[in-house]
Amino acid sequence: MPPVGIVGGLFRNKGCEPMNIHEYQAKKLFAENGVAVPEGYLARTPIEAPWPW
Repeated sequence: MPPVGIVGGLFRNKGCEPMNIHEYQAKKLFAENGVAVPEGYLARTPIEAPWPW
């Protein structure tokens, strides 16, 4: 089993099955554990979306 970390795009914990999680779930876990995550918002139209992407 590889060491704790990101392997092949999946988060792995030693001795556990890989976790395949969505970005919003990862951001929540990081924020709850003191990792800085950028604020985000929903752009409902192309005009609301920042440019350049």
